[in-house]
Amino acid sequence: MTFYTDDVLPIPRNDLLRCTYNAGKLEHVKMAPSFDHIDGIEDTGLACSLDVKVGPDGALYFRRWTRSTGGAASAGVFPLGSTAAR
Repeated sequence: MTFYTDDVLPIPRNDLLRCTYNAGKLEHVKMAPSFDHIDGIEDTGLACSLDVKVGPDGALYFRRWTRSTGGAASAGVFPLGSTAAR
């Protein structure tokens, strides 16, 4: 999970982003302005089950489990907006 600290994407600065392993979703946790509680949790519609980070370019990069043709699980890194991210 990570706090969004850039201005590139339409995500409020310092809101939390997290991947849910069981559901396999990237969630946007909307923080209250005082940061003492959560105002809401929004499903972004993107697949993410391992981790999310903000890159030096301000984009989100996240990891999710994918299945190779042999059936073994592997992890991929997908920048937000790529077709592989959905």
